[in-house]
Amino acid sequence: MRYLLLAVAFAISLTSPSGAQSPAASVEKVIQDAARVPGSPNRALAATVVRLIGNNPSQFQQIVAMATAAAPSERSYIIQRVGGAFPAFRSRLSGSQAPRAEIVQAPTTNQRHHLADNQMTRDGQSAWYADIGAGLMLVQDSDLTDPALGGLTGTLSSDIGFMGSGSFGYKFSRHLRGEAELGFRNSGLDSVSVGGFGLGATSNPEGSVSVISLLANGYVDFPINNKFIDFGGGGIGAAAINVDIENNATDEWDTVFAYQLATGFRFEFLDRAWVRATYKFFGTSDPKINTTEGEYFSHAIEVGYYYEF
Repeated sequence: MRYLLLAVAFAISLTSPSGAQSPAASVEKVIQDAARVPGSPNRALAATVVRLIGNNPSQFQQIVAMATAAAPSERSYIIQRVGGAFPAFRSRLSGSQAPRAEIVQAPTTNQRHHLADNQMTRDGQSAWYADIGAGLMLVQDSDLTDPALGGLTGTLSSDIGFMGSGSFGYKFSRHLRGEAELGFRNSGLDSVSVGGFGLGATSNPEGSVSVISLLANGYVDFPINNKFIDFGGGGIGAAAINVDIENNATDEWDTVFAYQLATGFRFEFLDRAWVRATYKFFGTSDPKINTTEGEYFSHAIEVGYYYEF
């Protein structure tokens, strides 16, 4: 939204009567407005500078000089971004920033499109990203039914477990992104009461429940500022569930439908590198192990590393 407001202000300034404001003054006002946008690095200011240079390539040094004067602390970042967007100007950016009027060839239409695509990625509007994380997990008690035990019902309880996930995705805009996630969950068995898995009475089984999942997730990001983002979303996919009970040599798998809801936040500690904290609720349709049908629901707190390419 802030980029849209800056663009509108710039367009209005260029269409104002000549007696009201000179083009140079109009450009300087747009730069000063962008320099007041909070956050460091100031991506709004850098994006404004690149756009102004794309429209007025012969004035690139004046535009850079105005921007660095308006925000001296952003000088290195602005020069880096301008040099990345316009490689032909790099040699001139290393010297004096005093305004000079030089005639240079304007970018072609294809070059403008390429620069626009690059700029969108650099401003965090769209980008490929990767994410990896791990955390602690609590599995809800599972209600069991087992016809082989005369229709007895029971409950499976699990210890606190752990989980890990890795995902690869794409940011479609500042607010929307999608990803494919591979996850692993494991928790030790605590107890099985009454009927289930061939165990006819309350027992303390030795073993574990493991889940391997593959999900397609969608998220909505809510930027608080340039460094801090809240997010929420969910996904659907499939999960392979394994129940391993040493007491009666049960070691079976079942593949079922899976879904997930998630919310959390992430904080940028380096350029394009973020630390995140996420709460995940994970559930599946009822798995069936041998003759026992149960449930699987888990709650997890995961800490991860998120990087935009």
